[in-house]
Amino acid sequence: MNYNKLLQYKLAVSRLRDDSSEIFNYRITDGMGEIVVRTYVMLYKQITSEVDDEDLKALEINNISDMTDRQKVALVKLFAGQMKAYLEGLLEGT
Repeated sequence: MNYNKLLQYKLAVSRLRDDSSEIFNYRITDGMGEIVVRTYVMLYKQITSEVDDEDLKALEINNISDMTDRQKVALVKLFAGQMKAYLEGLLEGT
């Protein structure tokens, strides 16, 4: 695992979580659901290409077609927070 790449991913996931939190808290979620999901999915794919861990499958976004934008933003906020914690654990161990 490349320490610098993991650090970059952690920073990106952290920023996504912060942005998702603000979008959610200020109730400006209309039209933002697909954007934050697309960003999270891109980061998820990049991270899982670097880290071979079956546990990460729990943080893969699936079956969201029936969700509202607000629900999608909330899901990304949750998953990004979990991914950040996971990456911090990896970085502490390297």
